[in-house]
Amino acid sequence: MRNALTLLELIFTLLIIGILIVAGSQNLHTSFLNNDTSFITSKIIQAQYKAQGIDHRDENGDEIANDSISNIGCIKFTKEALDDSANSSKANYKIHASLSGELANKKLCFDQIGRPSLNDHLHPIKTTKDLILSYQDRNRTIIIYPQSGYVIIKD
Repeated sequence: MRNALTLLELIFTLLIIGILIVAGSQNLHTSFLNNDTSFITSKIIQAQYKAQGIDHRDENGDEIANDSISNIGCIKFTKEALDDSANSSKANYKIHASLSGELANKKLCFDQIGRPSLNDHLHPIKTTKDLILSYQDRNRTIIIYPQSGYVIIKD
C-alpha cells in the first residue's frame, strides 16, 4: 500500500487545474460586459422610477434650480458617476467597460411621467439615444427610446 501520489498523478492533476482556471477566467471577462450592461440598465430604470410623480418645474414652468430636487430622476453616464463605490462607504460595483455613444459623458433625466431628456427634465428627447459599452473587443449597446424611456440591449 502506498502513501503518496506519483509524479505522473501530480502533473496530471495540476494540468487539469490549469485548464479549468484558463476556461474560468475567459468566462469571467465575458461576464464583466454582461454585468456592466445589466447594472447600467437597472440604474436607468431606477432613475426613471424615482422621477415619476415629481414635478421639476416651478410655477412659471422653469426647472427648479434646487440640487436636491433637480437631480432626482437623473443619471450621468461616466464611469465615476456610475461607480457605486464612489457613492457609498462600502464598494458595491465597479464599471469595467468603457463608455461611448451619444449618451457617454452626458446626463439623462426623466420627467414626472417617465419621458427621457438630456441634461434637464423639461425637453424630452425626440430620437433614440445609445450608450455603447466596450470591453476586450466586445460591444453592447443600450438604446433608450423617446417618449416612453423604454430601454433595450443589443449585442
